[in-house]
Amino acid sequence: MRLQAEDALTNPSSPPQTIGAAITEVLTNRGALSVAQIAEEIEAGGREIDRRKVSFSLQALKKRGLAKMKNGNWVLTKGRAERVSRTSPKGNLKAQNKTRKPTVPQTVGDHISGILTQNGPLALAELAKNIKAAGGKVKNSTLSNTLQKMKLRGLVASADGKWQLV
Repeated sequence: MRLQAEDALTNPSSPPQTIGAAITEVLTNRGALSVAQIAEEIEAGGREIDRRKVSFSLQALKKRGLAKMKNGNWVLTKGRAERVSRTSPKGNLKAQNKTRKPTVPQTVGDHISGILTQNGPLALAELAKNIKAAGGKVKNSTLSNTLQKMKLRGLVASADGKWQLV
């Protein structure tokens, strides 16, 4: 078995393909497959790999929204990124970046500030409902802890059981 580092040194023009990129290539070409079938396809391409590595890589792709489980098999999502591997050529990436919307993850504090700005004073339960309606996920304990931290910083205050911006 050749190591990827040796391969990169002997042929610098072709960087090693990541497991995620190999999985994406297999699923693009073959469609929905099980972990075992994906591992077999990658091995047929000349790379030694075990099912566990494939499974971990699939979970990572799932977390990134690039793959999902459907009827017991793994498939690529419709809105998946064209480029999975950081080592693969960028190709037409500049054109793709113009059409993508940048996504900025919001903190719980950002959600709270935005909702209280829009709605005025709210009770904890109402605040949680508004965050959920806005597409956020937050536990009541996290929400309560964040409100307490914001209160200590002087950003919010509680009056009559309702939270409001200061």
